[in-house]
Formats: sequence, structure tokens, C-alpha cells
Amino acid sequence: MLVEAFETTHGKIRGIAVAVSKDTVVRTLFVNKIQELDKCRKGKLIYKK
Repeated sequence: MLVEAFETTHGKIRGIAVAVSKDTVVRTLFVNKIQELDKCRKGKLIYKK
């Protein structure tokens, strides 16, 4: 799991989380709230399918 925070051109903080599973499926999540990014780091479910 790669978790990064970045600043947009408008000065807002956003986050990205990238996960690669054992069967090489890549999942990328862009989050608007930094608290949601912390959930990615801890492995919690953010979005229900």
C-alpha cells in the first residue's frame, strides 16, 4: 500500500492510496479528506462496493 498526501494547484491537501493485490490487481483511491487517507494507511474500508 502506497499512501501519499499532496497539495493541489489551488493549495488544498488531497491524498492518493495505491494498493496492489497478490493477483496483480491495482486499486487507486483519490481522497479529498486527509482523515480518509489515514484510514487507507490503517487498512480500513473507505468505499463499499
